[in-house]
Amino acid sequence: MKQMLLIYLTKQMAEEFQSPVIKKVEVWKRIASEMSEKGYDFGAEACDNKFRQLKHRFVWVLVFTFLGWVRLVQLKHLLCLVFLDTGL
Repeated sequence: MKQMLLIYLTKQMAEEFQSPVIKKVEVWKRIASEMSEKGYDFGAEACDNKFRQLKHRFVWVLVFTFLGWVRLVQLKHLLCLVFLDTGL
């Protein structure tokens, strides 16, 4: 639940993260404040670290899922070649 709230608030403040005028630390402080209002007591740095960790894990899962599909396709192709060569 707390991760979903963190993702939601980060998305809501996406424009502020892109702003050259507003410092990211200030945006994370606002996110931490809003999370505190919902009962989750995390500081700005903890929110930043958690979001980076979630983002890293998401990218890692995407990459390895993709690699898994590539290997599956390669295996399927290899099996087709083996079956065609052996006449099975």
